[in-house]
Amino acid sequence: MGGICRVVEKSGYASALELIFSKQPAEYVLRINQGAGAGISATIVDADRLRPFALRQLRQAVGFLQCMFEIDLDFDEVEVFYEAEGDEDLGEGVISKFKYGLATQPLPLSFDLLARSLMAAERHDAPSFIVTLTRSARKALSEQQYINSFRYSFLLLEALYGGGKFKKEALQAALMESEEFVQLVRVALDTRLRPRAAHTSDTEELLRKSPSVSEVIKHLVEKRGFYFHGNIKRRDSWKPHDQSAAESLALFSIDIIQSISFKAAEAIFDGSNGERYFADAERVGAILMYAVTYWYSNPGEGLERTQRINIRMPGTKVVPDSAFDVANESLRLFRERHPSGHLRRMAAVVEGSSAIVFELNFAADIFRNE
Repeated sequence: MGGICRVVEKSGYASALELIFSKQPAEYVLRINQGAGAGISATIVDADRLRPFALRQLRQAVGFLQCMFEIDLDFDEVEVFYEAEGDEDLGEGVISKFKYGLATQPLPLSFDLLARSLMAAERHDAPSFIVTLTRSARKALSEQQYINSFRYSFLLLEALYGGGKFKKEALQAALMESEEFVQLVRVALDTRLRPRAAHTSDTEELLRKSPSVSEVIKHLVEKRGFYFHGNIKRRDSWKPHDQSAAESLALFSIDIIQSISFKAAEAIFDGSNGERYFADAERVGAILMYAVTYWYSNPGEGLERTQRINIRMPGTKVVPDSAFDVANESLRLFRERHPSGHLRRMAAVVEGSSAIVFELNFAADIFRNE
């Protein structure tokens, strides 16, 4: 294709590959078309015919290297620049630079969950078998390795509910006889995760038709045979470099094992752990006092009343989760103490501070006809 490949170095190691193509047509540049249709303010037109071919060749090259070495190149993290050569004008509406990839967000794990898990570990063993397979399935899913994600998920399902059966009909029957597994499938059907992008697969087509539990179980077992024992000589054999057909299958399966994993962690939420957590927080002085003020009225009264209450919560600083918990508890207490009251406004501060933790205002129009 007449390009140049350059290794980008960072701290003495290769961190990226840069592909440079010169003297390419200006129409390859991404552009914004304004007012492309009714109700559409703008569309992005991608006419770059070179980029897909370049990435394909790069994938093939990495594939050869991976036969011998454990290397990885993230094809989901791509940055593209378009630069005019000399005085060439690229025209209007040009997007000269763009980047796409998978966004990763830090996990907002609250301290009380860490504390409760330590308490649970004093009396219980962690469900290591479930955890190992669930983590592997989640990791594969996050890497868009949908086939492997399904495999890990089904290994767990078969181990827990398969009754030691391995032949197709016997395994289907064992899964159908498990009331717990049948209920897990029902819940997953009601709350299933949709794939990121629209695509066609036999799993997606089945799930769109509101199938029965038995149809879903039969499908899962059939896909187990396909992805565990697939023959490369089959005309419809699965391809490890094309994972999109297994996305809906992986999402549905991981939805089931997540329910299993959450139930396995229920020791964390034992009521005694909550009581102990609060008592320990008080003992070490890790308690915040929130001053909550209500502005409200009672039916038939023409005046606004105020009331202030204090809510004590474990913690040493205000974080979004704790503010949300205090707001929920404040609303619960107001409804409990003033069942017919009309709450107009509610605000909270940390005792001894003027910094507002939250402030809720309710639309005045709803009180005009009280």
